[in-house]
Amino acid sequence: MWGKDDKYNRFNFEISSNGYYKIFQFNGNYTNLKDWTASDLVKKTDWNKVTIRKIDSRYYFYLNEKLIYTSDFYPFFGIRLVFRQSEYYNAGG
Repeated sequence: MWGKDDKYNRFNFEISSNGYYKIFQFNGNYTNLKDWTASDLVKKTDWNKVTIRKIDSRYYFYLNEKLIYTSDFYPFFGIRLVFRQSEYYNAGG
């Protein structure tokens, strides 16, 4: 999570244990920037490297050093940055 405020507003880049990723923002309602998408880049039994870059007015999202998505930049809700890991998360298809 990034750009989180002191409540629940935030941006998320999530990876599932069955090979999907999703990017969204929450500000009272969920808005998908990128809906659940299957990808061979997701390592199902190993660590994944997630990178988010802001260049000018664009976000660039990388998974294991490969560009997977770009979007417009949206202002942060706050300054909090959160890393979270769960043992199992099944998503998508």
